[in-house]
Amino acid sequence: MRLIALLSGGKDSLYAAVYAEYVLGHKVVAGVNLYPAGPMGVSSKPSSSSSTEFIGEVDSAMLQSVGAHIVGAAYAHCLPDTVQMYRRAFQRLEFTTDNSLHYGSLGQIKGAREAADEVSALDQVIGEILADFGARGLVRPDGLVSGAILSDYQRLRVEYVAIRHQLVSLAPLWRRKSTELFDSILSLDINAVLVKVASLGLDKTHLGQPLHLVRDRLQRLEDRYGVHCLGEGGEYESLVLDCPWFRQRLVLDTCAAVDHGAGSAYLHVERFHWEPKPESIRLAERAHLRHWAGVERARLHWVFPVQVVAAVNQSALVSASKPSEWNRRTRPSYLVRCMEKFWSLSNTHGFYFCNVWAEVPNHAPESIANSCLSEDALEEAALQMEQLIEYVRENWPTNDCLPFLCVLYLANMSHFQKVNAVYARLFSREHAPPARCCIQLSSLPHRASLVQLEIFAESSTLHGRAIHVQSLSLWAPACIGPYSQGRIQNAGTTLYLSGVIALFPATGEIPPGLDLDAQIQACVWNAQRIVDAFKILEQEPEWYCYFCIAWYEAPDRTSGEARGLLIHEKLRQSLPEANLFVLGVPQLPRRALVELQLVYERRTLRVDASTIPGTPQIVHEFIDMETECLEPDAGTATSLFETSVNVQIPVLVPRSVYGASCTRLRCQLPGHRSVASLSAL
Repeated sequence: MRLIALLSGGKDSLYAAVYAEYVLGHKVVAGVNLYPAGPMGVSSKPSSSSSTEFIGEVDSAMLQSVGAHIVGAAYAHCLPDTVQMYRRAFQRLEFTTDNSLHYGSLGQIKGAREAADEVSALDQVIGEILADFGARGLVRPDGLVSGAILSDYQRLRVEYVAIRHQLVSLAPLWRRKSTELFDSILSLDINAVLVKVASLGLDKTHLGQPLHLVRDRLQRLEDRYGVHCLGEGGEYESLVLDCPWFRQRLVLDTCAAVDHGAGSAYLHVERFHWEPKPESIRLAERAHLRHWAGVERARLHWVFPVQVVAAVNQSALVSASKPSEWNRRTRPSYLVRCMEKFWSLSNTHGFYFCNVWAEVPNHAPESIANSCLSEDALEEAALQMEQLIEYVRENWPTNDCLPFLCVLYLANMSHFQKVNAVYARLFSREHAPPARCCIQLSSLPHRASLVQLEIFAESSTLHGRAIHVQSLSLWAPACIGPYSQGRIQNAGTTLYLSGVIALFPATGEIPPGLDLDAQIQACVWNAQRIVDAFKILEQEPEWYCYFCIAWYEAPDRTSGEARGLLIHEKLRQSLPEANLFVLGVPQLPRRALVELQLVYERRTLRVDASTIPGTPQIVHEFIDMETECLEPDAGTATSLFETSVNVQIPVLVPRSVYGASCTRLRCQLPGHRSVASLSAL
C-alpha cells in the first residue's frame, strides 16, 4: 500500500513508518505533522533562521507537541525525497471523559472542524493531501500509518479519520510487548533524545539524553513501579534526530529545560540545524537497514504461529475499508419471518433473541430458485438485508436492551460485500458494535431467502467492555467494519468473540498455502491474543473457553469427515474444557477452511468438566440451522425442514437466562439422508 505517515517527531511514529515500508513491504509517500498554535501556550520566536514557530507543551492526549516546530522546519529536508511533508495547526484540544468518539453526526463534524481541534485538523490535512495527489496526477495513497501502541484514545481517532477518507489504518506497534519493541527500536539505530519527562524516576537532568543511555533505567522503572518503558503513560517524550531512513540529520544547538509543573519538564530547543551525512555513512546505514529489516521479517513468525510472507493484497484491504454501494431498484414483496423471545429476569436484567429472514410469497419454488441465481442476486441480498434491518428496528422490544452478538447466514458468500454495506447501517453509530460471525449455508429457511440474521441482546446495564480495533497490526486481525473483536456481557461474566479465521493480522489476509492444521493453529492464536487483551483491560487473571462451534468448509462428505475429525482432535487439545461442536458448511469468509465461534467465562465460574460430551459433536454434511423456541424443555416445534436432528448447543444465551443455558440448534439433513448417515453427532 501507499501510505501517509503521521509523524510527531517521536520514536514511535518514525519507527512505525520505517517498519511499514521495510518490513511489511508498503511505501510511505507522504508525512503529516500537527502542531499547536494560537492561545494554548506562550509563544516565543526562536532566534535561529532554521527554526519556525514555537509554542509550549500543550499536554495533548492525541499527539506530541514538544518538538513540533522542529519537525515542521527540518523533516522535509531529512526524510527521503520520495516522501512529501505536510503540516496543519490546531487551535484547541479535543478532550473527552472516555475513549469514545463524539463525531457521529454531520452537525458534530462541522462543529469539530470549526473548533479546529487535533482530530478535525488531521481530518482536514488528510483531505488536502488526497486532493493534492489527485490534482498532480499522482496515485492516491491507500493507508494511514501511526505509532499507536496502547492508547485507544489515539487509535480510535486515527481510525475515524482513515475511514472517513477511505484509507486503511495501519498500526504496526499496536499492543506489541514493550521490552521487545524497545529493543527493536534501538536496533534500528534510531538516535532519539528525551524532550519531555513527567514520571517518577525522571527529572530535568534526563532531558536531552539519548534513548539508548536511559534504556536500562526505564526498564527498571517499569519492573519496579509499572512505568511504561516506551512512555505510553505520558512518562516521557522523545525527538528523533537521526536514523538510517534519514538523508540528513538534525543537530540541536541551543536548548533550555522548562518546568511544566507537577514534576514535569520539557526541552525548549532554541536553535537547531540539519546537515548532510557523508556518503560512506549513508551506505553503511542502508546496509544496516536491509539487515535490520531481514531480522524483523524473520521475527514475524515469532508473533504468528505459522510462516508468512509479509506481502499485502492492496485491493482486498482497501475495498474492505470502503463502504460498498449498491444500486437500489424496485423492492419485491418480501415477507419477513421472525422467531423471537424476550426474557425479563428482573427490573435490570432483560435478554432478547430474534432470528429473522425474508420470504417471497406466492411464487413457485422453481421461479424462486431461479431468481436467487440470477444476475440480480447481489441486489436481492442487499434488499433483503435492508428489509430485515427495518423490521428489527421497528419491532425492537425495548431501548434498554442492546445487541451484543449477531450471526449472519448467507446463501452465497459472494453476497457478503453488498450485504455488509447494508448491515453496517444498523450499527453505524455504535462505538463498539456487536461481535459477529458470518457463515454460508447450503440453503436458508425459505427457498428465496438469501440472508438470515440472528441477534442476541441484553440489558445495557449488563454490557461490559468491548474491543473494536480497525487498524492492521501485529496484534490480532482488524475488524474493519461494523463488528468488534469481542464483548464482555452478562455483568462481566461472559466473553463473546467474533468469528475467528486464520488471518495474518499485519495484512488482513489468510497467508497463501496454509493447510487445515496451520489454519486451526492460527485461529486459536488469534483468539488467544484477543482474550489476553481482555485479561489486561479487566485485570482478570484467566478466562477459559467453555463453548466453541468450529465451522469448517466441507465440499463433500469424504473430505468433510476427515476435516471434521482433524478439527475436533486439534481443538480438543487447545480447548480441553470447551463444549465443542464441529459443523460443516459450503463456504466461509475469505475461503477459510475453518472459523471458530468462541465463548469464554471467568475461571471462577468454571463448570464441571464431566458435562463435556465425550463423543465428537461433528456433522459431516452441509447443514441448515433454525433456532427453535429457547426453552430447555420445549415441546416439538413445527419444522421448516424435511428431516432434522436436534443438538443442544450451550451458552449462546448466558447461563443467567435459564439454568440449562442452551439453544436448540436444528441441523437439516438432505431428504435422502437419515440420522444414521452422520458419522458422529
